[in-house]
Amino acid sequence: MSASDNNPDTKRKWISTTLLGSHMHSTENGYRINISLRDGRYIARGRYQGIPFIDTLGSTDRIAASRLRQMLCDLESETYSPPRQRKLLQVQTRATKSPTFSGLVDIYLRDVRKTKGLDTATDYCSKLAHLERFAAQPENRRRWPTADRIDRDFVVEAKAYLQRATIFPNGHAHSKAKLMSPGQIHNVISACSTMIRWALRPDIRRLPIHWPNPFTRDVIGTKPTKDPLRKLPLDDEHLFQLIKHSDAWQLCHLMLHFVFPLRPEESAGLLVEDVDFDNKLLRFGTRMEGCDFTKGKQSFVLPFPDQIAPLLRHLVAGRTSGPLLRKRKHYLLSAAESSQLDQDKVEDFRSYLMVNSADVHTLQDKKRCFRKFLVEQGGLLGDNLSKEFKKIRRQADINTSIKLYDLRSLNTTKMYRAGVKPLALGYFTGHATSDILHAYIPLDPQQEIHPYFNAIQPVLDLLTRRAMELGMSGTI
Repeated sequence: MSASDNNPDTKRKWISTTLLGSHMHSTENGYRINISLRDGRYIARGRYQGIPFIDTLGSTDRIAASRLRQMLCDLESETYSPPRQRKLLQVQTRATKSPTFSGLVDIYLRDVRKTKGLDTATDYCSKLAHLERFAAQPENRRRWPTADRIDRDFVVEAKAYLQRATIFPNGHAHSKAKLMSPGQIHNVISACSTMIRWALRPDIRRLPIHWPNPFTRDVIGTKPTKDPLRKLPLDDEHLFQLIKHSDAWQLCHLMLHFVFPLRPEESAGLLVEDVDFDNKLLRFGTRMEGCDFTKGKQSFVLPFPDQIAPLLRHLVAGRTSGPLLRKRKHYLLSAAESSQLDQDKVEDFRSYLMVNSADVHTLQDKKRCFRKFLVEQGGLLGDNLSKEFKKIRRQADINTSIKLYDLRSLNTTKMYRAGVKPLALGYFTGHATSDILHAYIPLDPQQEIHPYFNAIQPVLDLLTRRAMELGMSGTI
């Protein structure tokens, strides 16, 4: 029997009727559907998630009954799409032309460059390049010609490819190739998953919004955790050897890392104005109206012991502004020459930023610009300190492949073992924290760090002796 007949009433108005033996159909989760006839078609009327809808089922009993059964199932599982939403989905699907995997990477990296800065875009580029090489293989290009054709098999086989892939440490083509670590593999897959989620966003629409994301948690896996019983890559004996083999410049510029759990970029960004000799404090945080900041975007102070105050004065060298840590040729200038070179230079950063504004899109770009400005004024980057640390390691004939960053782990561990409280430890290491105790318990940095200074007294005494051996006795 057909609902479309010659009865003029069915073409003029809504007429209640039955379908599947009933005029009203209900679901277990409370939805109710009423069946009507209009213009020869079966119509379902109801409310979904509080919004009324009218959905055409068809003009024959068989088609309408089939669609009604499907609608009831969708309402039961809360997956029903009203007609207006389906129409929008069809428009968006037609408007979305999926790029190739490599093309999607290019589009994504351009967006990251504008929203997160050059450094983050460079990091994502190095990670996604491994999967670009996998997707570019002829066989894989045939199986997954466009990004929306990617499926679970792509992710699984990409992970297997990464297990066999070799990399060159630090990007040096002439270094010895090695396999990727499990942590690196997880970072690469996670970076690609982030890109796919970005492409699926309604405001981006580089992939169809109904497309199932194959980067599921069970395929990505969890990031490998560090062994809590692991041994530190260096100990106090290594530290003593490093201090003994440091020259005057190396001792002054690395002594903060010999004492404190600092990141290289934190010490490299210090200004003369950040040293408070009256209160014996080093100040870390935002500078130049927020253009420079720490990794965790945290402001914190580190009290320094009396033993390193003379070395800090040696670094300041009578200046009133400019980078605290400087290149060798600037460090060797007389106090008058260095003051003339650095005086008021930091105040010119605004003009420098305006000149280089074409490369600035984000706060991270402003930070990179500020650090470049400091380098042009004789300052250093964290990488410069790391390279100098490697030289001392070779001179000290230390066979382990320790890095400058490992001193952060060593000093953090010594702080913990000296009895520094976890709340203060997170503060001294510059970590961002949401611990509610910060809102109720004020910190006294001088009191909290005092046990640590007592514990590292041999290191502080060795720094003093080494400074005297290098002819810096006038500052001690």
